[in-house]
This record gives sequence, structure tokens and C-alpha cells, in this order.
Amino acid sequence: MEAMAALLENATLVVTEGVEWIKLTVGSITAAGNELLQMFVLLGLVGAGIGLVRRIIG
Repeated sequence: MEAMAALLENATLVVTEGVEWIKLTVGSITAAGNELLQMFVLLGLVGAGIGLVRRIIG
């Protein structure tokens, strides 16, 4: 049982750090003065979404 608890604790730490990294990245992309970076990121996400939908439909 101790091994499972340690595994869950480590997995929780990894997920928590990942969420913090995402917050930092999104915060820097959406900060004032980074409109060009934000535009390219959003265009990439929209393009990926359209590609996924086309693959699902077709």
C-alpha cells in the first residue's frame, strides 16, 4: 500500500506542476503586448480543431 501511495503522490506532483506550467505559458501568451503571439497560437489551435473535425466527419 505504501508503494501505491507514493506513486499517487508523485503522479499528483507531476499533474500539479504541469498545470502550473500551463498557467505560466497561457499568462505570458495573453499578457498585454503579446497580441501577435496570441494570434499565431489561436490560429494554430483553430487550424488543429478544423483538421480534427474534418477527420472525424470524413
